[in-house]
Amino acid sequence: MQTSGGGGQALPCGIDLGNHSSKVGCLSRTGTQVIPNALSNRETPTLLSSGGGRRLAGEGALNQRTSNPAGTVWNIRALLGRRCSATEAPSPGGLPAGLQLGDYAAWQAFQLAPTAESGLAVQLESGALPLEGVAAACLGDCMATARLAASQGLVGEGVPLVALAAPAWGYTASQRAALVSAAAIAGIELAGVLSEPAATSLFYATERLPALLRELGGSDAEPQADETGIEEGDDDEVIILDDDDEGEDGPEAGAEAEVEVPGAVTAATVLFVDIGHGGTSASIVRFDGEARTVRVLDVAGAEVGGREIDVLLAERFVQIAEAAQPGLSLGPEAAVGGGDAARVARARARILTATDECKKVLSANDSDTTTLEELAEGLDVRCDTTREELEESVTSSGLLAAILKPVEDVLLRSVAADESIDAVELFGGTARVPLISTGVSALATEHMGAAIIRRSLNGSEAVARGCALYAAMALPTFNAAVK
Repeated sequence: MQTSGGGGQALPCGIDLGNHSSKVGCLSRTGTQVIPNALSNRETPTLLSSGGGRRLAGEGALNQRTSNPAGTVWNIRALLGRRCSATEAPSPGGLPAGLQLGDYAAWQAFQLAPTAESGLAVQLESGALPLEGVAAACLGDCMATARLAASQGLVGEGVPLVALAAPAWGYTASQRAALVSAAAIAGIELAGVLSEPAATSLFYATERLPALLRELGGSDAEPQADETGIEEGDDDEVIILDDDDEGEDGPEAGAEAEVEVPGAVTAATVLFVDIGHGGTSASIVRFDGEARTVRVLDVAGAEVGGREIDVLLAERFVQIAEAAQPGLSLGPEAAVGGGDAARVARARARILTATDECKKVLSANDSDTTTLEELAEGLDVRCDTTREELEESVTSSGLLAAILKPVEDVLLRSVAADESIDAVELFGGTARVPLISTGVSALATEHMGAAIIRRSLNGSEAVARGCALYAAMALPTFNAAVK
């Protein structure tokens, strides 16, 4: 059996530490898979809660978000590695000086403070905890999921050897370094950190590319198991070429990344559009079967996504609630200080939590009714929202244009470079919003002609499964059939 660098048996794993939820992928002899947590959920909330002498991560912290908002940390990946000033006075909004966050910051009930190293810490019941420690707790919860799967025989046994993913656009060297530090605190044996487009492309190359090539006329035959296997000493072993060359922090944002692909027959260029909770990214990837490489040609992104849609809905719900009871204040200024601040903070947390479900319902239906209970003593509020109202808000606020801008940017550059695109893969939780998927389709049609938007990827799992493949490649020897 293969061993890790420490000489023990190794279990290749990939962790996608998302801003909203995290996924754990593992590689076994039957292929890659995302493994369920202790509650049988394939996604685990990226949350940490501290209160009552207990510290809970993941599923255990989920209910605490509404009952203990000041002690429950969310938006963790977006905050990890951010720099601020430890010497200047806080900004008027209460954030550490030099820290720039979006409108969602007003919905964070937990308090941030600068560290001596100009990093960020969260003020919890037990004291200040650096964001690296917060992320480490969430990574540790993911590791517990991997160990549970191994103990149940769902994957092989061994010490997890983990690859992590980081955004390719806008994620600074300090943020990547903070992610590495969090992994070290969690006791993770790290195989490396690769960009999300590279991880997605690696998974796509081994699991989805053959079908695309057959559709494009590049191959009529089904791929053979031994063509896509990674064998000891095989010349077709998958290798990330550029990440290791750029040092511990990986390549700069937008830099090219290459991956060798086993068993590819011909070439294709794919536009990947990932619209998630905390951001949007668009990447153009060239799969070259003859050279057996994958090249990330272009990447663009923006720190806007489903989180900002949640904030728009939450602000609408606040207006409805305040209109229902004159004199009621549920604004961010009412959630700090003494008096009813704790009650207001809990009410705001319930409102923000309810928006996620409302957004999902409106993605499939024309209207939704959300009931918000006990926003004030004896006050339950009914909020009726139509899809048309939400779409008007997303459009008029400029949020739609901001989400679609990375897609338009890479398409414009591809046209200028005379680079043809064979397929568009749209994924990510926020991509389910009809207004956004229609916008992506319109842009692709405008710049590419008759474009077909594909949804062959399970976007919430592709990154974790690609990272698991990358972790396997870090082993001295590996022998698994990738189906």
